[in-house]
Amino acid sequence: GISTSRPRRRREPSAECPHGESTPYSTGDPQVDVSGLARKHVADRADWLRNRDREVAAAEPAHGDLRIILDGLRSGENVGSVLRTAETAGVGAVYCCGTTPTPPNPAVLRAAMGAADFVNVAREPSTLDAVLALQGDGVTVWACETTARSEDLLAAAEPPPKPLALVFGHEEFGVHVDVLAAADAIVAIPTFGKKNSLNVANACAIAVFDVVRRWRA
Repeated sequence: GISTSRPRRRREPSAECPHGESTPYSTGDPQVDVSGLARKHVADRADWLRNRDREVAAAEPAHGDLRIILDGLRSGENVGSVLRTAETAGVGAVYCCGTTPTPPNPAVLRAAMGAADFVNVAREPSTLDAVLALQGDGVTVWACETTARSEDLLAAAEPPPKPLALVFGHEEFGVHVDVLAAADAIVAIPTFGKKNSLNVANACAIAVFDVVRRWRA
C-alpha cells in the first residue's frame, strides 16, 4: 500500500540545538530525548534561571485556608496537574471525591512531577458529603462551573472569604447539580471564544492563583 506518513523534516539549528540534529547528545537510542538534553545543557549554563525546586519544602502550606475539591474527575493527568498547582500555591488540602484518581496512580504521579509528596490529599467517596462537612466547619464553598447563575470569578472587588474551598468538576459533565445547589456561590472564569470553558486543570490554576493574589494584595 501507499504510505500516508509525512516525511521527517530535518531539525534546523537553533539556540537549543546549535548543530541541528547532529548534536553531541545524539545517542542513537530513540527513547532518549535528545532535544530535551540539549535544552538542559543550555539552561544549566544560564545561572539566572530559577527552574529548580527549592531544597526544603515549607513546614506549613502558605495558604492553608484554601482547599480544592475535585468532583469525579476521570483523568489522572488532570489530577496530577491540580496537585502541582496546589503545591506551588501552598494550598491546605485537595479532596479527591468519587471516581477521581489519587496517588499512587501512575498518571497522577507523572503529571504531578513530584508535587504529590508535598500535598495533603484526602480521599472522599462523596463530593456532596465533603462539601457539607467543610461548610459545617465554617469553610465557604465556591463551585467553579459555567451556569446561567455563575458570578465572574475574576471581576469580584472584595477579597475572597477565608477559609475557602473551590470545587472543580468532571471534564465533560462538570460539577454535579447537587453540589452546585449546596455551594455558597457558583463562580466561573470568563471566556471569549467559541468554547465556554477551560480544561479543568487550567481552570484550577487560574482560580487558585487569583484567590491567592487577592488574599496577598
